[in-house]
Amino acid sequence: MKKKSFKELIDEAKGRDTYWTASMVLDFTEGLHKIMEANRITRSDLARRLRVSPAYITKVLRGNVNFIVDSMVRLVRAAGGEVSIHIAPKNKRERNSSYKKARNEKGRLIRRINGTI
Repeated sequence: MKKKSFKELIDEAKGRDTYWTASMVLDFTEGLHKIMEANRITRSDLARRLRVSPAYITKVLRGNVNFIVDSMVRLVRAAGGEVSIHIAPKNKRERNSSYKKARNEKGRLIRRINGTI
């Protein structure tokens, strides 16, 4: 049996839904963390705003929860951001690597997640 190169293993993984799910979770948690940093919101602050435990926020940021759209929206809004889901043709998918600086209604700096979450 021939050993596969790293590229071959990655290409094979990209054929599985679990790869894309993990990619979206990573994009979401990175985006949430960046919004929290931009707005100087700690894990404890976010937990208080959502009336959840700080341990839950830690699990969220590690990607160790089953995300549903409702919880994603609540988390990001509590951190001062907004969620945007980007659907693209298979050949046109771009990683979520850019965050636009924006101001919310109160003039606080926020970062809007552009692209996939």
